[in-house]
Amino acid sequence: MYAEDGRVFLNRTLDRYDIIGMDAYKQPYIPFHLTTREFFQSVNDRLNPNGVAVVNAGKPGSDYRLVHTLASTMRSVFPQVFILDVPSFGNSIIIGVRQPVGDGVANFRGNMERMDDPVLRFLMQQALATDGPGLPLREWTEADARGLRPFTGDWAPVESVIDRIIIRAAEGGMR
Repeated sequence: MYAEDGRVFLNRTLDRYDIIGMDAYKQPYIPFHLTTREFFQSVNDRLNPNGVAVVNAGKPGSDYRLVHTLASTMRSVFPQVFILDVPSFGNSIIIGVRQPVGDGVANFRGNMERMDDPVLRFLMQQALATDGPGLPLREWTEADARGLRPFTGDWAPVESVIDRIIIRAAEGGMR
């Protein structure tokens, strides 16, 4: 773990990683430079060939605007992106894979079946459990973007997205 600005760190290191996880966001705002296509390209460049990028994003109630914006931006860099909802914590985990994995949910299920560690197996089972119409784990596709513009270094209004989420919550729209 490194406790420093992720973009600065990635620009300075030549090391490669299997997993780069990002959970450095101070609520409610996120530094815009950690939400851009250029940032996620730096993440991608520091991953091993089968590496994955993992982002923890807050999601108050059923408001997915931030999650969807980050997923759309990640999808502009990574060939496949998955979202794992964590309802008990009110957030979503966004996963970008460096190499296409086909049906990622089926692959995840197969990996779970082979998992020996009981704690990890339980967590994986939770990602595949559902009590509603869909799985907590799903692939984010181009069709999901519905016109969302990926954030870039010269256009990343993350504060505006978060402000609208806060206003909706203040008006009682958080479910």
